[in-house]
Amino acid sequence: MASVMTAVDIQSDDYFFEVLTKVVFYTGFHRGVVERKWANFKQAFCDFSIDKVAAFDELDIEKLLAKDSMIIKNARKVIATVENAKVCQQLIEEYGSLFEFLQQVQQERKRSLEGEFRRMFHLIGESAAHSLVEDLQME
Repeated sequence: MASVMTAVDIQSDDYFFEVLTKVVFYTGFHRGVVERKWANFKQAFCDFSIDKVAAFDELDIEKLLAKDSMIIKNARKVIATVENAKVCQQLIEEYGSLFEFLQQVQQERKRSLEGEFRRMFHLIGESAAHSLVEDLQME
C-alpha cells in the first residue's frame, strides 16, 4: 500500500518528541510565550532525548518546577512530558521508530493520527492532536 504521508520530515524520534512537547505546552498558553522560552525547554529536557526524559524521577520533576527554573512551571505539563517520553519509548520498541508507527497508523485507514495521538499521549486533546498533525505537516 502506498504511503499517505505528505511532505513531513520526521528527522528523528527525538524531533517528534520535541514537537509533541511543544504542542502540550502550547495548550493554554500563547505560542509566543512558549517559543521565547523554548531554548530553556531544550536544555531542561535534555534536547528532547526520549530515553533521558523517560528516566526523569520525582527529583528531576521538582527541579523543573522550582522557582528558578526557566521553563513554564506547570506540573501537569511537565509530568505529561515525562510520561509521553515513556509512551514514545514503548512505540519505538514496538514499531522500531516513531516514523514507522506513524506510517502504520496512516496505512490502516480505520485509525486516524489525531485519534491515536489523543488516545496514546498525555494532555493531548482534540485541538492539540490537530495542532500536532499540522505541526508535523501530516494529513
